Amino acid sequence: MIVWDNPFWFTSYILVFTALSAFGAHRIKVLYQFWKHRSNPPVPVSQFAALPMITVQLPIFNELHVVGNLLRTVSALDYPRDRLQIQVLDDSTDETAAHAEKLAAELKAQGYDVDFRHRTNRNGFKAGALDEAMAAAKSDYICIFDADFQPQPDYSGPLGAPEQGILSPHTSSGAVSGRTSRAGADGP
Repeated sequence: MIVWDNPFWFTSYILVFTALSAFGAHRIKVLYQFWKHRSNPPVPVSQFAALPMITVQLPIFNELHVVGNLLRTVSALDYPRDRLQIQVLDDSTDETAAHAEKLAAELKAQGYDVDFRHRTNRNGFKAGALDEAMAAAKSDYICIFDADFQPQPDYSGPLGAPEQGILSPHTSSGAVSGRTSRAGADGP
């Protein structure tokens, strides 16, 4: 049994009780604010006068079986071709490099702004490839898809429409998240 006349135990109990009470009060406040504003959708601070330029970076390494599907889904994004730059960042040491370069050339012939970059060194791995390609990015907005992700055609729609809550107009934003599907055992 705890001896409550000991100041250490009594002080510890009061501190824990106070912290848990503050946490509970904050939780109640958050629930109240949600309930109060549930029917008021967020209003964007500003709108784009024109859709922004977006650079899509695709880092790949020896992923021959998914690179074709990746480039097909990225080129199918519902976004103006003149506002979309695609960077294929390949560190492959197998036949993926030649296949990806061929697919990138086909997209370029269709009018896409595709930049194929093959590195022979793997310094920094995929992160190193992304870092090196940033110098050639033509936009302030970067979208990165790993090789086994397949964005839906309307994925970029929210990027150009801040009222949908994906692209924040605040300059403090450093990351944006979206939903994609994955190629693999449970995907196409």
